[in-house]
Amino acid sequence: MSDSWNLDDTAGNGHRRPVLVYDGDCGFCSWSVERAREVLPALPEVRDGRRTAIDDLYLDPLDVDEAVWVVREENGVLRQYRGADAVFEVLRRQPAFVWRFIGNLATVPGIAGSTRVAYEIVKRNRHRLPGGTTSCALPHAA
Repeated sequence: MSDSWNLDDTAGNGHRRPVLVYDGDCGFCSWSVERAREVLPALPEVRDGRRTAIDDLYLDPLDVDEAVWVVREENGVLRQYRGADAVFEVLRRQPAFVWRFIGNLATVPGIAGSTRVAYEIVKRNRHRLPGGTTSCALPHAA
């Protein structure tokens, strides 16, 4: 696995740029993306899944309601990372060792499951977190 994103426009060689897709209607999600832009130097293309096309990534708006996604091409195959796995995929691709370490730590058995549980707790409570509004609440979490 490469340690960094291929962020160049690679349309000429048939590869897609990596893409992070989030729920732009969720204030907490938008707030989180803005914090990532401030702190992480190597972000993939960022798309608001509510306002831009995502069908080329084989996602639908219901997918974006439920989680953040990272979609990237690996050996000619689209790979989709959901929720905590998407967050840690972004961290694994950062130039700074500390972010890569955290991202890779999240792949260790036991830790990986814990990060997914933590992501689900945050997801269910995102309307209560910084930037969150009632529109961030998931229907089954209300």
